[in-house]
Amino acid sequence: MTDAVIYVEYPDGKVDEFRGEVVYERDATLIYEERGVSHRISHAHTRAVHVHPTTPEQ
Repeated sequence: MTDAVIYVEYPDGKVDEFRGEVVYERDATLIYEERGVSHRISHAHTRAVHVHPTTPEQ
């Protein structure tokens, strides 16, 4: 499980940014958890999904 910034690009060119802990990424599905709530992103409905791991603040 990795804390990350997740950028989701849609076919219309819109890009959304999400932050959370990636808990599952395979089979064209990404599931991340943000503040105890799980969210699912299906790659089938997007143009691209980019996951950028973050490092914990010290």
